[in-house]
Amino acid sequence: MDETLVILLIIAGALLSPILARLFHVPVAIAEIGYGLLIGNALGYRGSEFYIVDFLSEFGFLLLMFLAGLEADFNLIEKLPSRQLLFYFIYPPLITLISTSLLYYIGKPAIIGTLLSVIAIGLAFSLIKELGLTDTDVGKNIIIIGGIGEIWSLLILTFIDIYGVYGFNMEGIISFTKILFLFISLFIFFNLLKLLVWWFPEVFQKLMYEKDPTAMGIRISLVLMFSLALITSYVGTESILGAFIGGILMSYFLRKKENLVEKLSAFGYGFLIPIFFITFGMDTDIEIFLKKETIGYGILFTVMLILVRFVALPYLKILKMDLSKSVLVTLSLSFPFTLLIVGSEIAFSTGLIGDDLRASLLLCATLSSIIFPWIAKLIVKTDKILLN
Repeated sequence: MDETLVILLIIAGALLSPILARLFHVPVAIAEIGYGLLIGNALGYRGSEFYIVDFLSEFGFLLLMFLAGLEADFNLIEKLPSRQLLFYFIYPPLITLISTSLLYYIGKPAIIGTLLSVIAIGLAFSLIKELGLTDTDVGKNIIIIGGIGEIWSLLILTFIDIYGVYGFNMEGIISFTKILFLFISLFIFFNLLKLLVWWFPEVFQKLMYEKDPTAMGIRISLVLMFSLALITSYVGTESILGAFIGGILMSYFLRKKENLVEKLSAFGYGFLIPIFFITFGMDTDIEIFLKKETIGYGILFTVMLILVRFVALPYLKILKMDLSKSVLVTLSLSFPFTLLIVGSEIAFSTGLIGDDLRASLLLCATLSSIIFPWIAKLIVKTDKILLN
């Protein structure tokens, strides 16, 4: 009976969370985690204690990471001149270098600085769509840097996972080499598949046509996601990284993906992904958020997250952005909610950080996702030139 009740509570939370998010002006994921914290701590239920809930939560987590990889827009990236593209590629590592160095300098774990430097496009893309900036220069810059930043963040998360499990030793190098070999092998395989599609386009069209009643595109995506999750788990890293790699590969080789993304997003964000966020909240002890140290570090990490990006602000001048556009781009890339949660979970599960720092990073992810989009909206309202 308890399992049935927990499932009903989670389903109710998935239904109520968007309403609560609009009511309190927060991202839906934050409302879902908050709901999970409430029922988990008030009723004493832990989602991971129930097999079906734990399975659905893990499924939602994998799909979340697959969709995060799928958001990378290679069409925009490939249109850029080589020299300009190089400048875009330098930006994410620059943020990581500044962030890691600054956190180490003030006496905090360098791994926290690495986590604070991750870049995600998910919420940022939602923001620029809401503000009507998708087809503007500033919107395209956010999409390009965000997409490249997500690929860089994949490398960061892979490094954190391998370092947490093996440290700096030969075993760690071998594990990273396996992942690199896997990625290169898959890239070659997909290129060969692309060649076959070019030779036999009619076969591919029958498999992937838009109104396919068998939803072949979704089936292929799920097979790819689960296959890579299993393979990466087998070679010794987190399965979620495999799902992320799968999303990036699918995004690279399937350029007209809007219909597929729409279907997967409806399936994921409508059902499975809310279960992950609600379960995440249920498995977190709310008392840890009431500690002064947790709150203090959460605020500090939020300040550091935006500070390291503003330190790199002059670099955006190279990309020929004026001050207001540079500030908007910086703010839009300063709330990597999903990847910050993922990174903190990887660091926690591998023993690199404790429960207190994990809670502080969650608080940082929450605060940054509320404060910085609000400031970005304020800037757009007061500076209409950004709409050009």
